[in-house]
Amino acid sequence: MATRHVLEGPSGLVVCSFTHPSPYLAVFSVMRDAALILLVLTLWLPNLSAQGDDDPVIREYEQALKDLGINRLQRDPAFLRARRFWPQLQREVAAAIREQDKGLGGSPEEVEKLKTLYRSRLAQGRAVDHYLYGRLMGLLGDLDTAFLEFREALDIDRYFYWAWDGLGVYHSNKGQFDAAVEKFRTALRINPDFEKAAFGLAQALIQRGDFADAAKVLSDLVSDKHGRSPDPAAIQQARLMLAEVYRRQEDYPLCLDELSALEREGMDDQRVLGMKAFCCKRMGRWKDAAAEYRKIIARFPKEERYHRALADCLERMGRNADAADELEKALELGSESMTRADRQQLESLLAHLRRQPAVTDPKDRTLHLDDWVNRLLTSPDLEKRRQAMMFLSTAPNPAPSQSVNTLLKRGFSYAVKDPDPIIQAKALQQLTVRWGWSDKVRDLVELFVEKPYDRRVRGMAASLLKRWDDRTVVPVLILALQDEDDPYVFSQIHDSLNSLTLAWIERILPEDITPEVIAKNRRRWNDWYRRHRDRYRKAEPPDFDERWH
Repeated sequence: MATRHVLEGPSGLVVCSFTHPSPYLAVFSVMRDAALILLVLTLWLPNLSAQGDDDPVIREYEQALKDLGINRLQRDPAFLRARRFWPQLQREVAAAIREQDKGLGGSPEEVEKLKTLYRSRLAQGRAVDHYLYGRLMGLLGDLDTAFLEFREALDIDRYFYWAWDGLGVYHSNKGQFDAAVEKFRTALRINPDFEKAAFGLAQALIQRGDFADAAKVLSDLVSDKHGRSPDPAAIQQARLMLAEVYRRQEDYPLCLDELSALEREGMDDQRVLGMKAFCCKRMGRWKDAAAEYRKIIARFPKEERYHRALADCLERMGRNADAADELEKALELGSESMTRADRQQLESLLAHLRRQPAVTDPKDRTLHLDDWVNRLLTSPDLEKRRQAMMFLSTAPNPAPSQSVNTLLKRGFSYAVKDPDPIIQAKALQQLTVRWGWSDKVRDLVELFVEKPYDRRVRGMAASLLKRWDDRTVVPVLILALQDEDDPYVFSQIHDSLNSLTLAWIERILPEDITPEVIAKNRRRWNDWYRRHRDRYRKAEPPDFDERWH
């Protein structure tokens, strides 16, 4: 397995998938928190041309392979000759990958020697040499050269499936997911046993939004439908990807099935526990969710967020005293890192829990839902409206009936107009959690990301926007960044932009976010957006140019 997945080059941070059976896995292996599980493949790099998306030579090769079909392909003399050398080429590619990955970890002089070595081999006129040099240049961020070398490899041998896979990675890194899907499929049409291309295809489908097709590809990998005999680690990573696809489809039972299978296979990972807890919460299985959070806390007892999550589960189970104890732990652990607004919100919730009986029957909480909605919308008492909001937020999701769903939507939709920022923020959160991915909800959230709304509301809106497609919300966040001077809100916008674009601009901001830190990162985001603006122009509001500094 490759050891070098991320390179810092002159073009910035390069997430490169040439070194791993799947670009998703390369990044996935360094993620620690389930909340940050993102299905990652691409980083839109600066100064890249549009070549390759519709190259006539490659299109001709691709069409010729489609026209042959599987049966005729298997009888094609050129294909049969090429296939005889596959075992030898597989060993050669594997050895070269190890050599390249090791060399890329060395000094600049060693990297230059590596480039010279692989460039010198091009004179042999072999497809494998052009592929390996293209792979090396791709790792170094020169995707244009990588593309040309992959095409040269196909000029020599159009059945060299590694080059088709390289083109798939190239198009994925350029954000050209339709082309990437076709290239990965072509690689698999030539060699159905090529596991790396199967992972690449699944990731490209995910990036394109074709979750059902991605799930099928990953299910075939997990079940080894094509007899590839992948190693256990590859099967586990495929299961993890499949679980994430199901989670994004909101098919939580299937997601839990895959996560439980991972545990049975011996995968002991915080990501699995975190996703299990998330699915259980979304299904209203609070006891099971609490059990998963306790497992995580046993490993990371000083992470205040897990104590907060456990408190939420306990409160929904009617165990108010236990929930209050967990909140006190969270407040103690987050004493230095927590913002004043977060602290005040937790302290308010803690006071509310301490006023309740130690244990209440959670079944009582489902009674008279319409009364709680009316209290939220009409009560002049702020404490009662907040109490109603907290109660309604614990309603099952999805709602048990259409009437309950309609009632909740009405309550949360009107609550965003409440003068209290805590209620506003919570209403936005519930609308996104329950009816997310819709244009109406997205448009509503976008309204609250900029001034003059309260900083807590702006921060919540900015955080929630990371749930949508980057092409629709990045321009809104870029505009919100222009005049934002509140450290908390700026950090939420900054974090959402990084999650959406994978630009990873100062991924972790310093604890003390000074005006200088804000100004520096605002400039960096503006520079980044200027290079990648073509991707987002269609979603820019009419007054974008007037407001963008």
